[in-house]
Amino acid sequence: MKKIHLSLPVIILLCFFSCKKENVKLSSENKLLSFSIFGQLAAPIFDETMHTITVTVNPTANVSALSCSFSVSAGALATFNNIKPAANTAIVDFSNPVTLNILAADGNTSTWSIIVNIVWEEYGLGRSVTASKSIEKTFKWYYDQAGTGTFSAINCGPTVATMAVKWGDSTFTKTPEDARNTYRSTGGWWYTTDIVNYLNKYGISSSYTALPDNYQTIRKYIDKNYIVILCLDNYYLRYNANTVQHVDKYYKVNAAASGHFIIVKGYRQVDNQFYFEVYDPWSYGATYASGKQLKGEDRYYRSDDLETATNIWWDYAIIVAPKGKTVEKLNQLGPKAQLLSVAPAQHGG
Repeated sequence: MKKIHLSLPVIILLCFFSCKKENVKLSSENKLLSFSIFGQLAAPIFDETMHTITVTVNPTANVSALSCSFSVSAGALATFNNIKPAANTAIVDFSNPVTLNILAADGNTSTWSIIVNIVWEEYGLGRSVTASKSIEKTFKWYYDQAGTGTFSAINCGPTVATMAVKWGDSTFTKTPEDARNTYRSTGGWWYTTDIVNYLNKYGISSSYTALPDNYQTIRKYIDKNYIVILCLDNYYLRYNANTVQHVDKYYKVNAAASGHFIIVKGYRQVDNQFYFEVYDPWSYGATYASGKQLKGEDRYYRSDDLETATNIWWDYAIIVAPKGKTVEKLNQLGPKAQLLSVAPAQHGG
């Protein structure tokens, strides 16, 4: 058998290439390339500095078992709370913040914290909704009192009256400025009687009721698909400086005796707090960050605050029915909450 003798240079070259193959450098890439949750209301918010991902989901979402999809750097391994999913999709319990670890091939790890908010939390309401009702329409019936003419600053009455007629009759086309020109055209705050007269003028039935217990009385009428007009001192509705949340007034009122009209169109029982969903005509063009909704539209005021504000100013309500219907008495509310044909007049501006 013939022996093969290798020269020293050849041996050195073979050794070089053999060692180079054994010392292949492993990737350190551990990037999160994409992440989404099925049913999310908007694209996740990535904070590259804090390494957090915030996702908002619908109130009906089961946060303890949400389906998510993701992609990471080639060769990297992802785990959710140290559990490796079978594929690039996973069902994860997001009822508490979840830790997403991405392990690169060379062992280098990046960590993200995933926070899932139910939309009510983003609004400032809370997490667990136990009761809710919202009277919605397929057409827009909210009006901003800004730009409603010479007396815009005190046109909450004409604006609320216009909203109520529009809600009851989708074909109604008049504006808050038209309402102002109908009653007290030379100025002055509107009275509750002006509201009722304007509703009657356009065929919308309404009735007064006392408010011995705002929480129950207003809720019961909302449950029967009536909207409710309140005249209150909005000095006693608390102020919220948070520009994202929908809870409490977004504007400041500096003194008591600030009469104001609003419409109640729904409610939410969230955690241990009861809120009423309102149309507050005082938006003055202010919108949320998305720019798609005025801040007076679908605002949430606490039932306790509404009770205080009405007790002080006008402890009654105007119950409004859709066109062609009348307001029915709700016997379960008791004699103190009976419907009234008249009530002491009060004004708001």
